[in-house]
Amino acid sequence: MQFVIAGAGEVGLGIAKTLLARGHQVVLIEKNPQIVRDLNDTLAANIIEGDLSFYSTLRKIDVVNCDAFLAMTQNDAANIMACHTAKLLGVKQTICRLSLDFQQETQLFNYPAHFSLDHTLTTQYSCAFTIAKILRSSHRVVLEQFSHGTVELRALKVGSKSQLIGEKLIDLAISTDLRIGLIERDNTYFIPHRDTQIQADDVLTLSGTHEAIHEFSRAINPEPDFTNITIFSASPTCQSLLKLLQNPRFKIKVIESSLQLCQKIADEFPNVTVIHGDGSHLPLLQEEQVNFSDYFIACSNDDEKNIIACLQGKKAGAKHTILCVNKEDYTLVCDSLSQQLEVDQIVTSQACIWKDLQPILFPQKIFTIETLGEENPIEIVEIEIPVGADIEGLSIDHLSLPEHCIFLILKHKFRIKVPAANDILLGGDCIIAAVQKDQREQLIHTLTEKNSLL
Repeated sequence: MQFVIAGAGEVGLGIAKTLLARGHQVVLIEKNPQIVRDLNDTLAANIIEGDLSFYSTLRKIDVVNCDAFLAMTQNDAANIMACHTAKLLGVKQTICRLSLDFQQETQLFNYPAHFSLDHTLTTQYSCAFTIAKILRSSHRVVLEQFSHGTVELRALKVGSKSQLIGEKLIDLAISTDLRIGLIERDNTYFIPHRDTQIQADDVLTLSGTHEAIHEFSRAINPEPDFTNITIFSASPTCQSLLKLLQNPRFKIKVIESSLQLCQKIADEFPNVTVIHGDGSHLPLLQEEQVNFSDYFIACSNDDEKNIIACLQGKKAGAKHTILCVNKEDYTLVCDSLSQQLEVDQIVTSQACIWKDLQPILFPQKIFTIETLGEENPIEIVEIEIPVGADIEGLSIDHLSLPEHCIFLILKHKFRIKVPAANDILLGGDCIIAAVQKDQREQLIHTLTEKNSLL
């Protein structure tokens, strides 16, 4: 396969090296002549010198026959313009890197739809999401997110004092933006029905918007166990992480040396404690009682400072440390020194970015997100509806679905939502569903069959 990558910085170059190592062809666009000269001597790629946002640069490349165009510079406007121009020139799909601030703007204005951006990627969000999964795993909380957190799959445990205990699903006042898809009870998973009663210690797998799940979580467990977290640096990765952890059971403290960033975090996240100071300074960490922290996370943009901060956090008594590594050069070093550094988890930007990119660059029409349980296991599966399928144009309530199956998320091209009974299905849509494993093939047949009688 052939890919065009615009921008030979840390992100773009890392992606290029990964693709080349897997045997793919790469065209790399870079406007800095010195970088171009250096890469011509070290990288087995076709390197084009030029401005990625110029039509004259892009028309030098056979973009029509490339499998994807990736704009990976640090300039949002240049990335958007390059993707838009490449799409006009006939590229199959575009992937646009956006900063955290710009990604948030897409909630106010649909930039992807307006500029024909097939996919967007925020590197700091990718890292933050990986960290969030580490933090949540200790609470048996499964987390998957779509459309940068607009819609989630999340599992939450019903507390002993929950007001939901004894209630039937049909009697719950659940938002249309929320669905209870699965229940784990006594180590067994099942798809509930309308008369299922909720019990203490049930683990509910929910699909819904972040806001709807957050509101419902208060009823699920009004007295959650607390996790104390200290974060070094109010970086974009930290800001993304704070958005992912907006749950009362996470008690978060951010240490930041920039007074301006301290004020920003304090304004946007009133429930977060913000400390102005050097988070790599041991006396400050001891003064702020980091020894009570379940996790100390070093996620600044400076790898050296992150390493020092993690060492100091461990010395100050933090139970677990998470180190973020931005530069490829530091990844191998930190991996080999993880035991000496006493770091519990190392999160690398390149690995997080590639994890997000892989399903985009090499999509599967049908794949299993997760398998839950051993006896009568439940699969969470994503299925793409092919163009020309029998069910095209039908609403969900007109489908003949297996008995043990529930739709969790509906992915249209530019919109992802909790499915409703009257939603019309189109070719190219993706359904994320929970289905009993022995009925998986029946569900796939229903959603993908062509030219047969329903």
